[in-house]
Amino acid sequence: MKRDMDLVRDILFALEEGTDLYQKPEELNVQGSTAEEIRNHLTLLEDAGFVSSFPMPKAHPSGLGSFVKGRIGTYRLTWQGHEFLATVRDPEIWRKTKAGAAKVGGLGVEVLWGLAKEYVKAEVRDRLGVPLT
Repeated sequence: MKRDMDLVRDILFALEEGTDLYQKPEELNVQGSTAEEIRNHLTLLEDAGFVSSFPMPKAHPSGLGSFVKGRIGTYRLTWQGHEFLATVRDPEIWRKTKAGAAKVGGLGVEVLWGLAKEYVKAEVRDRLGVPLT
């Protein structure tokens, strides 16, 4: 499976738009993606610290719920996920970031995020005349 950064961004938007803190993958409104692609990317997003998961309770013969490690039920955005999304929210910043990454053959998420931050700083400087360090 190849990581799709547009899908990553779309999933983060879908989580942010939800009304509940924790949301099930099948409840996310992400157009053009399969349920499997969304689940796989949610796992990657959790690896990156952008989302956290809450295990789905499994029925137990005793009638008490138990939690099974690795069985994911719901997801929420972390602080870091909100920060990343805030950086790449603007479509023009996102377009520039992806174009810059493509020029060097792709970037890991940390460097991609750093590039996006630099484009945001340049926009702040250009629009407000305030240099950010």
